[in-house]
Formats: sequence, C-alpha cells, structure tokens
Amino acid sequence: MTKTELDICVDTVAGARAALAGGADRVELCSSLSEGGLTPSHGSMRAAARLDIACYAMIRPRSGLFHFSADEVTIMLADVDTARKAGLAGVVPGVQASDGGLDAENVAALVREAGVTEVHAACLSPADGARAFSDFNPPGGRLVTDSLKVWAMVEALA
Repeated sequence: MTKTELDICVDTVAGARAALAGGADRVELCSSLSEGGLTPSHGSMRAAARLDIACYAMIRPRSGLFHFSADEVTIMLADVDTARKAGLAGVVPGVQASDGGLDAENVAALVREAGVTEVHAACLSPADGARAFSDFNPPGGRLVTDSLKVWAMVEALA
C-alpha cells in the first residue's frame, strides 16, 4: 500500500516548524498565502532549508492568473536559482499556456533550472489538469495538485 504524504503549505518558518511538529512529510514554503501563495524571500528559504523536513518553494512572482510574461519567467528562473542555492529540496511553479493547459516550454525551462521540481497543477482546470498529468513526464519533475482537484482530474481522465 502506498503511503499518502502530508504536504502543508506555509508562509513562515514558524509555520514550517509547526507542520513538522504536526507530522507533515514536507512543506511548500511561500509568502502571502492570502494572495494564493507567492515566492518566499531568500532569507525564508535559507531558514527553512535548515529544518529537518523537505521544503519546496512556491515560485510565483505575483498574484492573479498563472499566465506569465517572458519577463516574469526570467524572474521565476532567478527565484528557482535562489531556492536551489538556499538548499531547498525543490520548487513548485505553476505556469499556464494561453489555452489554459500547462505551459510546457516554460515548465521545461524551470525544471531544467531547478533540477528537482514539482509543478503545481492547482492553477489548471480539472480537464487541463488531467491532460497535464497524462502529458507531463520531465526528468526530475513531478506534477502535484491540491486534493480537492485530484478527484475531478481523475474523473476527466476516465
């Protein structure tokens, strides 16, 4: 039987410590949870990397939709580099294409930069998420989503 991992999204190092104490397997570190989660600061990344739990940084330069300009993708690549140098376990970016699906080109660039990454499918509709789960298979990467959307994606795959 496969063990279900408990992934907790936090926006402070104290939150990461609480997640660890509460039995989480890993944390997704971000800032501004009230905005849906944005890229955490370099200092927060460094502090979280010292904890005894796998920490992944949300890579999202601004709130709103997950359609990012070329300039924003450049910022995201720099943020991925910062997370890697801080010693985090990986990153969790989410990038949509204009058709609402996963932006494969920019996701591939982020995966290459990070080496180890999880791509956030919560930004996708259930049908697009199901398609992304079928299509996404980069070396070193895996696709994750929030639990509420998983069942809709499974139904869309059926």
